[in-house]
Amino acid sequence: MLWAGGSYADSFRLVTYNILSDEYLWDGIYDYVSDDVLSWENRRGKIIERIKELNPDVLCLQELNTASFECFKEALKAYEGSYAKKASSSDDGVGTFCKKYIFKETCHNVVFCDGTSNCGRLATQPALFTTLLFKDGKSILVVNTKIRWSKEIKPGNSASNHVQFILKSISKTGTVVVGDFNMKPDHPLMMDFYSAGLQDGFSHKNTYSCYANKEFQRIDYILSTRDLKSIPFESPFLITAQPIPNENEPSDHLPVGSLIVYE
Repeated sequence: MLWAGGSYADSFRLVTYNILSDEYLWDGIYDYVSDDVLSWENRRGKIIERIKELNPDVLCLQELNTASFECFKEALKAYEGSYAKKASSSDDGVGTFCKKYIFKETCHNVVFCDGTSNCGRLATQPALFTTLLFKDGKSILVVNTKIRWSKEIKPGNSASNHVQFILKSISKTGTVVVGDFNMKPDHPLMMDFYSAGLQDGFSHKNTYSCYANKEFQRIDYILSTRDLKSIPFESPFLITAQPIPNENEPSDHLPVGSLIVYE
């Protein structure tokens, strides 16, 4: 139902964005772009500017590290945030920022896909579970994660276990799962998400979200349960014709945004 002002009640603007950690700047993988463009000092201001332009109520970032999380906390003072680091020596993880005063309450919970969940011996991949409580008492769970790329798709590998862990950990209602899944829309593991009742609000859009391995791909997602409506932002940032990162785009991923409505 619409308010007189044209806004949906029980709704919020959500953006997911892989910001490209320095840990992934391997030799040769970005040989099409200069070192100046790749430097964090030159990229971070553009990332912050992009976030402020999109003005999300909930911001889900991937490939954060401790230093960049603190950087965003300082720059995005209108938000409170939480960081979930990998359970390994790598300083890499995900972070979720919620705009202050929009929700009655927010609660963050770091969850790891671990051995007791049949997720393999190396339980390093975190998921950040954020519960958003609206002022009328309704709540929505936002799951922010990054799924490790895997060449194999057979049951039991790290990517498959991660997906199954997420699906077993969430409700069939009031849930949004977002992040960098490292899978194209027709990937067999994406079918598991769809079979579980999660919907892809961007399925009808012919857009790319990433330039990976020198190929345009759509691997970043905002999936929602069927009781929620996901309305993609009409944003020029969702369409690209040039390899990224570049002087205008500070990451190898584009930010993906949607209005989430509790119908």
